Amino acid sequence: MKPRHAFVITAALFFPVKASLRRTVANDRNRYRNPNESAYTKQCKALVSEIEEGPEKEGSVSWNQELNCETSGGEIFTIEDTPLEWIQSNLASNTLISGDSDLILPIGATVNHDIGKIKPNGLTEFRNRPVKGKRRKLAVVQGVRTVLVVRVRASGGETTQSMAALADSVFGAASGLANANDPVNLRSQVLECSYNKLEFVPLTDRTRVTQNFGGSDIVNGAVTVDVNTAVSEGHTVMRNAITSQLKIMFDVSHPRQLADHIMYCLPPGTMGGIAYAFINGWMSVYNDSWCTFPSVQMHEMGHNLNLAHSNEARAYNDQSGVMGYSYRQDDGPQMCFNAAKSWQLGWYE
Repeated sequence: MKPRHAFVITAALFFPVKASLRRTVANDRNRYRNPNESAYTKQCKALVSEIEEGPEKEGSVSWNQELNCETSGGEIFTIEDTPLEWIQSNLASNTLISGDSDLILPIGATVNHDIGKIKPNGLTEFRNRPVKGKRRKLAVVQGVRTVLVVRVRASGGETTQSMAALADSVFGAASGLANANDPVNLRSQVLECSYNKLEFVPLTDRTRVTQNFGGSDIVNGAVTVDVNTAVSEGHTVMRNAITSQLKIMFDVSHPRQLADHIMYCLPPGTMGGIAYAFINGWMSVYNDSWCTFPSVQMHEMGHNLNLAHSNEARAYNDQSGVMGYSYRQDDGPQMCFNAAKSWQLGWYE
């Protein structure tokens, strides 16, 4: 049997640069670089984020996608100025498989930690293993998955809801709270919609290894994280600050060593729109109280489970399931993924 080898696909992102010129380009950038930028030479995982911009834009383009670079430690940097059409084309051709492809940036790529973004400045390559099938890997999703909900205290603001309120809104009675009273939540809806094949459970209580960095212990599947980041610095910087703090607080090298899925509930004013999540990833990010609404929770968790939007020709135009449109309602609507999505997840006999 012949061995299966990884292969590299080169995708022209913005500025095709001949190999013989790449080092000259890099030297020029080193000479004139923004002092907040530094060379980025590491390989990272390619992640596509699906951004839900909000019902206020209904009837127009109300969604977006971004290409991101996840480091081995879980920090995620957005690749600047990536055309939406280019992302969609590479997803459709399986050149880019979010959460599976390695993203190889060219010589001359720079990272700006102050804004959480990378400039590629040349050709971008994806390294994949041979893939058969459709543009997204179809995998049965069953069993038990742990979830951690993160409340944030930042410079200039904090998440409106308390840890207890967040835990109740995501897990309901399963949170272990004595006064839990949220009847419709992420856990209850997924259990019902999957015919008990998939259960999201709160992460087991865990004590911080140090209290020198503030925050709280993990209780009832929720935690508070303190960051020095200002709300005005935006969500890309904020999410990496949260990731760094979680690793320090609980002595892990990657947040996924804590839980299968982690929900970052950001303070108001940190981001525009509703929420976003990374396809085939572990993180979802919410604009404050949108973290508590079950249709939003299921929509973003659906992206983590490798689901696309319904009716991608006009995202959010399909209201037959939660991958179409999200609602600002605490106990409803009690919707599931549509039949095609449920079949993809392996929830039908």
